Amino acid sequence: MFILHHQIKAPFISITNRNFNRKSVHNHHAEISLCVNEIRRLAATYQSGNVLSEVKRQVDEAIHNLAGTLGRDRTCRLAVWSQMNVDLQSYISNISDPRWLDVINHARHRVKTRRYTVKTGMNSRRDVFSNDN
Repeated sequence: MFILHHQIKAPFISITNRNFNRKSVHNHHAEISLCVNEIRRLAATYQSGNVLSEVKRQVDEAIHNLAGTLGRDRTCRLAVWSQMNVDLQSYISNISDPRWLDVINHARHRVKTRRYTVKTGMNSRRDVFSNDN
């Protein structure tokens, strides 16, 4: 597979929502880039004939490894997952190979799930359980 230089490095898009900690995203930018590049490498291996279930397992493992480096700060995790979703989105186009899209969309689904989990976890749980008394 032939990859051009501009395809390797996704542009860094700063997140403008006031709740996101831009410094923490910048601190994790290298890890995000490594994970996105690993996902792209796995997508290329699926294009070259590897089994989809094995590639999906490896994508899940790469995302899990990134999650282990993020720590407990919810705003940081939300910002990182949002940035990773943007980075993965930049590798989807209408001329992409369907096998490439299968892997990238699987990764985006996993990232969006993690982002949603962090978002819903940021809401106060006391409001949910206050009616039990």
